[in-house]
Amino acid sequence: MVDYLTGRYVPIVAFQLILLISDLLINIVSIILRSYNALILVFSVIQILCIILAFSTIFIQFFSTYVYQVGLIELLHERFRHTIIICLIYFIATLGINVWSLLLRYNETYKGNWPIEFIVFYIVHRLFAPVYYYEFKRCFLRISDPRFYEDSR
Repeated sequence: MVDYLTGRYVPIVAFQLILLISDLLINIVSIILRSYNALILVFSVIQILCIILAFSTIFIQFFSTYVYQVGLIELLHERFRHTIIICLIYFIATLGINVWSLLLRYNETYKGNWPIEFIVFYIVHRLFAPVYYYEFKRCFLRISDPRFYEDSR
C-alpha cells in the first residue's frame, strides 16, 4: 500500500478515516431510520460536524507542511484545488439536503409524498457522495506524504 504512512501520519489518517466512515454510516442510517425525527436531527448535526472537522483537519495538515511554511501556497492550491471544491460542494449539498428533509419532516408533508425536486436533489447528493469520499481519501493520503513536510534541498 502506502509505505510512508508511519509515525506521526497514522493518527491523523486514522482520525480522518473515522470521520469519513462516520459520514458514510450516517448516510446509510438516515435511510433506515427515516421515521424517527429526533434521531434524524441528531444524525444530521453529527454529519455536518464530521464534515466540518474533516475539512478542518485537511487545512491543519496544509498549514503544517513545509511547502506552506515556505510560502508556496500556490503549489498546495494547485494540487488540492479539486478536493477543496468537491468538499465545499458536498458540505453545501449535505447541509441543504439535511435542512430540506427536516423541514419536510416537521411540516408533516413527509408522509411518503416527496416533492420531485427533493427526490432529484437527494439522488444527486447520494451519487455525488462517492466522489467526495474518493477525493477526500485521496487528499488525506497525498497530504500525508513526507515530501510535503521536509526540505528538498
